[in-house]
Amino acid sequence: MDIERRTFLQITAAFVCFQSAGKANADTGASKIRTDLQVAMQRHLERSQVEGAIHFINREKAAVQRLYPVKAHPLILKGDGFFVLCAELRDESGKKYEVDFYMVEARRGYRVVMTEIENRDTLREMMRNGHVKKF
Repeated sequence: MDIERRTFLQITAAFVCFQSAGKANADTGASKIRTDLQVAMQRHLERSQVEGAIHFINREKAAVQRLYPVKAHPLILKGDGFFVLCAELRDESGKKYEVDFYMVEARRGYRVVMTEIENRDTLREMMRNGHVKKF
């Protein structure tokens, strides 16, 4: 490799490291909270599974229903001392369920304190009243 190319690669590598360091320093505050919340929700989902599914009592059918995590939504909402994250789960037939996880900050990270499955009435009301906003 000639000297000009090696110098170019060294300068490029140094620039990338400098840029990464700047982004790492800027990745505090809201960005870190978002990441921590998503990780906490994912851990909650993993710990709540029994044989790969989240079990819940379907009130209409008065029966246990198994839901499978499909994806987490990127939107995070913030209230007074809590956050709301949403994920999509599906049942065995493929029917989609929207699940809201209400989370609070704990001593080490964030914890789910309430889960709502296909029940957005309370959340919608809090949003309408301005108590919950996009984070």
